[in-house]
Amino acid sequence: MEKRAFTMAEACEYLGGISRQNMYVLLGKGEIDGFHIGARRYFTRERLDTFIDARLGLWPEVDDMIENALAEEDD
Repeated sequence: MEKRAFTMAEACEYLGGISRQNMYVLLGKGEIDGFHIGARRYFTRERLDTFIDARLGLWPEVDDMIENALAEEDD
């Protein structure tokens, strides 16, 4: 079974080994969000992947190519 949620340390590692301090900066800016269970904060894989995807900075031409390819698959 694949994990859906990560602890702070695991999320930092998942994002390439960023520091806890950098993670708190991203949280403060609203670039990443998590949830609490008691005093612990967790991050979902989906939200971390969304953050990574947004940071990839794909060029608009690539986005168009992907959308066109997906549209062709649906036809």
